[in-house]
Amino acid sequence: MEYYVHFLVDSIFRPYQFRLLEVDAFRYRAADVIGKITRKRIREARLKEIKLELMNSERLRGYFEDHSADLDALRHDKFLSTAPQSHLKDVPDYMGKSSRGLFNLRRAKSRQCYKPSSWAKKVSEPGLSASNSKGISEKPIKLRKLKNHKAKMAMARDPAKVAQIKRQIALKKKANNPLFNFGKKGKGNK
Repeated sequence: MEYYVHFLVDSIFRPYQFRLLEVDAFRYRAADVIGKITRKRIREARLKEIKLELMNSERLRGYFEDHSADLDALRHDKFLSTAPQSHLKDVPDYMGKSSRGLFNLRRAKSRQCYKPSSWAKKVSEPGLSASNSKGISEKPIKLRKLKNHKAKMAMARDPAKVAQIKRQIALKKKANNPLFNFGKKGKGNK
């Protein structure tokens, strides 16, 4: 008998399978709702539940028959501000079931992958930068521009660029180190 009940429960209740991409569009709507939940509102809701339990209690029914003023005080309480926000009442078409998959997949793909930059498309051999494949000497990369995340990702696709950046950083550190400034004018000498 226990096996049969266990089998029935397993066959009826299954975890709901869905992709997070399908509910990604609802993230901001959920954040709006979560932002409205405060300790004060939670306390008010809990007090309202307790008052309803008091009014519906069988044990206190006799007390409230004798003391009707207390019952009126419980009934005439302010309502919780649970009015739905106007922008959360309806689900827009672009979040609806018909276009949900297409919209979210397109959005997720744009977040995950970066488009190769123009110099990466021109590279004929892997490992050579666009300037080296043409026979032109390497132009130094401006390191201050690498603070941008997209620039870093674009540079990281080309191993030659990564090596060039590492060389430039090493040379810059070496130039700033006073032990390597033998007689050169600059920061290390006085």
